[in-house]
Amino acid sequence: MSHSFTQQRFPCIQPVFCKFFFHFIAQAIAAIAEWPTQGKQSADYVLFAGLSPLAAVEAKRLNINVAGKIGQAERYARGFDLEAEHEPAWLAEGRGMSWPDGQGGAFQLPFAYSCNGRPLIKQSPEASGTWFRDVRQPSNLAKPLQGFHSPDGLLDHLRRSRAEAEARLRQEGFAYLGLRDYQQKAIAAVESALAVGQTNCLLAMATGTGKTRTIIGLIYRLLKAERFRRILFLVDRTALGDQALDVFNEAPLEQSQPLSKIYNVAELGDMAAEAETRVQVATVQAIRQAALGEALLPFDQRVARAMQKLFSQHAWTPLQRKWLDRLAKQLTHEGVIDHDFVNTAFANDGGAKQLDKLLSGQLEQVMNTLADGLWPQAAA
Repeated sequence: MSHSFTQQRFPCIQPVFCKFFFHFIAQAIAAIAEWPTQGKQSADYVLFAGLSPLAAVEAKRLNINVAGKIGQAERYARGFDLEAEHEPAWLAEGRGMSWPDGQGGAFQLPFAYSCNGRPLIKQSPEASGTWFRDVRQPSNLAKPLQGFHSPDGLLDHLRRSRAEAEARLRQEGFAYLGLRDYQQKAIAAVESALAVGQTNCLLAMATGTGKTRTIIGLIYRLLKAERFRRILFLVDRTALGDQALDVFNEAPLEQSQPLSKIYNVAELGDMAAEAETRVQVATVQAIRQAALGEALLPFDQRVARAMQKLFSQHAWTPLQRKWLDRLAKQLTHEGVIDHDFVNTAFANDGGAKQLDKLLSGQLEQVMNTLADGLWPQAAA
């Protein structure tokens, strides 16, 4: 069967793909568009590693909410027809068959994505981010991510056994870490939260109680048990990163070896993570620069920049500029501009329909231009 590889089918999500998949073609990683599935439906994209199909992607336009579309990607994952030359993904996990879907059927692909190309905005996650679900367990819920997994990351996600890692953590003792009782309890609490699917944990510890030492113990246990492949140690100031690195280099763990002697630790300024890097120490500013290619920028300045771009592209009438200025004022309180936002912001003025009329039918273009101006990495 012949299938086309394209970067033009859904241009709004291409920048997200380009960052993680399209430049890996030489390594036999591919995203193939319009792949037929059962029921005369075609997956917008299927992600392959060699001849092994890994994930189905539902691609939506920029102004479409994506949270509710993950179900369509799941249908593609369920209805994917494995061909003779394919290498089933479940073999990489050590299984002998596909994954039950809890409804009497089975998933042929382990992962499902839904994306409209927007970066994740925590104030409006349903309309942004790359939604992802690991369909191998019915209890796994869909969640928004900043972007697609890297090819290596997705393969690692497939092969890494969470159940086995958690079993190793339960059997692993604390004695060699030399921690105080409350530090051990803090680590155990985080591990218990991870075991039940919690993704956000906060440890509040007073000055002088050994926060860094506690976190080093937690990092070491998680890496040793293979619960995670790589861990980011994030700080807001370089001085704090230097202090942490000193402890990484000195605090003894097993066989009196510090963390930096047991695992590869990438230091401040070294943002080109290698395959063997297990701990990355970085500042918030460095992560922002690496991810977006720009420094931290207040949101009101983003809005002003986007409006400047919009005004420079078209000769708006004074009345239209007045309405656009009002739109910008409303936008400073939001993270995403779409039809729901416009209908809410202009509910007393006829909503999106009336604003589109005032803008001579160009509301869709205005929203796309503003979205690109607010979050330029989605178009870079």
